[in-house]
Amino acid sequence: MSFLIPREEWTMCSSDEASERAYFKELSPFECTQSTYKLNPKDRLPDPMKCVKKYRRNAAGGGVESKTNSSQSDKKRSLFDLLVSTDYLLGTIFARQQNDGMQEKELLVKTVNFVDDRLRAIQVDLTSLSGSMSETDVYSLDIVREMQLKIIRYHILTRHLLSGLDAKDRYEWKFVDTALTTAMTCFLETYRNQKWNKVQSNILDEVLSYVSLLHVAAVVKRNELALAHTYTMGPRCGIALEDGEGFSAILGLFRKYVINSSDRLKVCGDLYPKYTLALKIAVCIDTGDFFSALKYLNPRKQSAVISEEDRWMILSRCCMAQAIPIIRMGLVRRYNKSFGKQETVSSEDVSSQCAPYWSCNVFYLNMNENSMSVEDTVSNGNSHDNIT
Repeated sequence: MSFLIPREEWTMCSSDEASERAYFKELSPFECTQSTYKLNPKDRLPDPMKCVKKYRRNAAGGGVESKTNSSQSDKKRSLFDLLVSTDYLLGTIFARQQNDGMQEKELLVKTVNFVDDRLRAIQVDLTSLSGSMSETDVYSLDIVREMQLKIIRYHILTRHLLSGLDAKDRYEWKFVDTALTTAMTCFLETYRNQKWNKVQSNILDEVLSYVSLLHVAAVVKRNELALAHTYTMGPRCGIALEDGEGFSAILGLFRKYVINSSDRLKVCGDLYPKYTLALKIAVCIDTGDFFSALKYLNPRKQSAVISEEDRWMILSRCCMAQAIPIIRMGLVRRYNKSFGKQETVSSEDVSSQCAPYWSCNVFYLNMNENSMSVEDTVSNGNSHDNIT
């Protein structure tokens, strides 16, 4: 999936909305001209190549309501406009933490908050468009899947990068979890009662694995009685499926979106290897084989260019990152019992799990007290879509 699709003026936002938001001092620095983005909000000018439609809540009390009641300011974007907007937000703003005219990077949390808001607006318009699409419009469905897949990868990555923040840091976990859940659901719904080829099966396999691993992480957190079940901890550790509280709920995903009868599950391992790996991790954790579960999540050596397999493995660990300490806790309990019974335990296994290795981030990031940069580590100097 490539980024940086050529765009024209006012493709991502109407000029009426931009003028309205400039009047009410609601332009983001990411949307302003190079000469005005540092100025006071009342003096900022919109850039027609950088403005992106802002999310508007219909309910009272929040969001940016259209104060002029202009029908033009609320004009729906075409599917191509939405694709261009998604491409620009993820391939330029998020990856670089600045637009083409900014001289310095913005804080990651501020960048993510801006991108999150604009993606929510895209999701609203995309939902409206999807309702009018024909089931036979294969080309449009492919575009929708491509967009939703990019959004899913983005939310999984930022969810991990900002896992230490909360509301006081101006990062709303409730909105983040809702946005990720919506993107995954919308993506999967494009496969319901549809026929697809092997390429489409591959990306379905990827998303099924993410949904499954997020559910596994949520179950692991919920089953650990030694930890307080607070909302503060909850959102950082997986997203549970609505179809059940146990590990068996992830089997329902395959039946719901891939097949209608369980007798075809035997082909799962061949056509859906990523989803199968998620099932193996769930089985290991459910049976208490924590060491094997951690081995499946073991980071592999990466080349200078992140491959699709590397990207999937990174994002898979992002899904499980907050559950890994809990899994390690269960493994240590097993070792303690073995030591108490004077049973033989592999010293290599113990050292590998007790080393600081598993306490590290999923991958290295450039962080300091003033900024958090993801461009170099995510892109490795190559294309901006290596992760998202």
